Amino acid sequence: MQSPVRDRIQSLMDIDTQMMDQTHVTGQHSRPTLRDMLRLYPIHKCILDNLDMASLMNLCGTSWGLRTDIYSSRWDINRKLERFFRDPRAFRTELGRADALISGSFALQFFANKFWPESDLDINLHGSERAERLGEYLVRAEGYEMVAAPVRFYDDSDIRTLDDIRMRSDRRRDICNVITYVRPTHDDDDGDDGNGSSTTGQCKVQLITTKHHPVQAILSGYYTTCIVNFITWNKAYCIFPRATLLFNETVPLTRQADCNVKLHKKYSLRGWRVRTALMAHDAERVDVTRTGPKGQNRYMVHPDPLGHGSFRDRRIGGGDTWTMRLGTAGVRPPPQPDSVIECSGFTIIRPNQRDDQDGLGFSITASPFVSHSLRYLYTYGSMTQAWQYVGDVLSCNTLGQINTKMMRRESEHLVEDTRVSLLFTQEFEKPDGWDYWDDWFPEALDREREELGNTY
Repeated sequence: MQSPVRDRIQSLMDIDTQMMDQTHVTGQHSRPTLRDMLRLYPIHKCILDNLDMASLMNLCGTSWGLRTDIYSSRWDINRKLERFFRDPRAFRTELGRADALISGSFALQFFANKFWPESDLDINLHGSERAERLGEYLVRAEGYEMVAAPVRFYDDSDIRTLDDIRMRSDRRRDICNVITYVRPTHDDDDGDDGNGSSTTGQCKVQLITTKHHPVQAILSGYYTTCIVNFITWNKAYCIFPRATLLFNETVPLTRQADCNVKLHKKYSLRGWRVRTALMAHDAERVDVTRTGPKGQNRYMVHPDPLGHGSFRDRRIGGGDTWTMRLGTAGVRPPPQPDSVIECSGFTIIRPNQRDDQDGLGFSITASPFVSHSLRYLYTYGSMTQAWQYVGDVLSCNTLGQINTKMMRRESEHLVEDTRVSLLFTQEFEKPDGWDYWDDWFPEALDREREELGNTY
């Protein structure tokens, strides 16, 4: 049975269709279109505020114009960031320059169109120098102040020291430091949360520095699937959109731990049911990751809410991820390409139901993929044939450059080592004219995946 809201939308669409037919016959534009009516704020708010995510995506699929209007009103990243930054575009420029990722509850609020006034902003980035530069920007341009302990790790937890962070979970060893910045907000500040609600109090931004690429810490460090989302300077990524946004379910990614009890309770109270055993769902609901730009919807036919590519090697930019382009007017692009994020991979490990009756054996693995022939850091889930192939090619390229661009006395101690050590571990000073293959890497990896039948 359809809901009253869906009946209302259908009635408006019928009116729009009749009006278009009349216009075709008479040549007169006497009535507004559905898009015109939804541009009126009372109608827009009355209808869109009462739609679930599946219905909203179906409405986006009716026309390119409606999709553009809805995306610009519901997922305006600059308006969402105004709660924390006076100049969101300048901040996004600095975010890209630092190769940093917004994560945690803010990213979930962005995708789900929610607002939690007690939440703050987590930024993951690699290296202390980048964190120092971004912190200086927060102080100089945005009026923040750096504060000492207590610090908060991840999502509204009560961890107070870095040692506590390292002791709480082996999965969090990729975290190097957590630096907290705060700024008081006043009544005369622009405290709009992006949803029409004003906020006052204290803004808190946390810089979480990581040993490797920050996406690795997000994928392998979070405790439940609904918060495995992140935002770059120009795109937003929801890794499990079906479970998180269509079904409002979340799957725990850690074993039983007292430190996570409060966190799991919190997201259940916010509307996400904890699911410890996967089950089939209605295949008629729209797949948010595959809504075509011209009203062409591709419907979900796979029963697994974690996606078609569950329990195998996945790439972040694959079809199971909802990748949303963000408006970049007034934002200066950084040098690193989007492919660094989108061709990076991870693997979902499913528990053995015979040996794991509590259903808490789900986990995500993501390891750093490093090569001296790559300028940027990537991640992979498991060493599949595709990753082995590109790794072998890059190792050969590294050895070739050592033998052709370094004097023999400099290269002798390097070429004696194995290719694996050159690929992953050993550091050396690269000579002038060293070549990088980051432009070849994503295309070659995708081609190998396609040949092996894994395009996720």
